[in-house]
Amino acid sequence: MAPFLKATPSTMATGFDLTHYTEVCGFLDKSGHAAECAVIHDTKILCASLEARNTVLKRLALIANEATKEEGTFSFWVLKNLDHDDQVRIFERYESWEALEVHQKAPSLVNLWLVSKGEVKSLEQRAYAPNLKGWLNRYV
Repeated sequence: MAPFLKATPSTMATGFDLTHYTEVCGFLDKSGHAAECAVIHDTKILCASLEARNTVLKRLALIANEATKEEGTFSFWVLKNLDHDDQVRIFERYESWEALEVHQKAPSLVNLWLVSKGEVKSLEQRAYAPNLKGWLNRYV
């Protein structure tokens, strides 16, 4: 394992993430057919406190419910961090880049970020796309 741990980081786009999460709401594979996606979107949210995280999670549950109706949304999975009481992660998969943009421009999602300014300390988002080698490249 030592040679692997030493050699791998230079080939990775994201590094090792050994954080523990548990599912809160949403869906990992809406269709149940494990359809290949064109883009993966990963969001990490740092909240102001445990109470702030709970508020954000309640709001995200409403967004997850709406995402079930979106045509090109394959996954919208909301997770809470088990190692830190103030962190949330959202894992999303989309049929196309356009489907991701439609989701991000939805009035309810835009409103969520506006009303959550007091609860959210920071937000980190990354998008990934297939590179025809079975791995994903990060969009910059």
